[in-house]
Amino acid sequence: LVVHGLGLRRHALPVLWVTAMVILFAIGVGMANLGAPDQPWLYFTYVFPFVTVALPMRLGARVAFTVSLALANVAGIASAAPEHFRSPYMPMMLSFLTAVILVSIAAGHTLYLALRETFLQSQQLARASAEIKDHSEHLEDKVAERTHELRRVLAHLETAREDERATLSRELHDELGQELAAQRYALAFTRRRYQDEPGAIARNLTELEDLQARIT
Repeated sequence: LVVHGLGLRRHALPVLWVTAMVILFAIGVGMANLGAPDQPWLYFTYVFPFVTVALPMRLGARVAFTVSLALANVAGIASAAPEHFRSPYMPMMLSFLTAVILVSIAAGHTLYLALRETFLQSQQLARASAEIKDHSEHLEDKVAERTHELRRVLAHLETAREDERATLSRELHDELGQELAAQRYALAFTRRRYQDEPGAIARNLTELEDLQARIT
């Protein structure tokens, strides 16, 4: 609420830091007024260092943040009831608090590293996905271009095939017409020669056979 209300989004972490320290200082004052350190309120001090576990911070900032919150809480206790620090329970509380601070820092930093690794992997996957998409679009363009070229080549081949068929058909038609005309002429000549001298047409018959073989 403070960050959004005052427009301090760029300074969210310092605002959160100071606000948390003030709150924990106030909580320390309230806890000190509950009674001597031999009362159950003492164990609530072990909870507060875990506030920073879920915060995404580097190790140095995490250590400073966690220690400062714990010190703010202890400072609240000291300001409200300095006599509590003469209690035999206070060294035990401070030693347990130190251990909790270390556990909180280790757990928070481990979580931070895992989240950062996941974030980096997601970024790599996003980049790889974008590259694959670009390659896919490029490949689709290439496929479309090659398909267009193949269609053009096939159309050209079909045109060439039709031209070749027309040429071959024309050549066969012309050659066959010439051979048939030659055969017709040879038959007419043989008929006339048969009328003049029937015994001399053997060579003409051979020529007709040759023409028939060529036509076949």
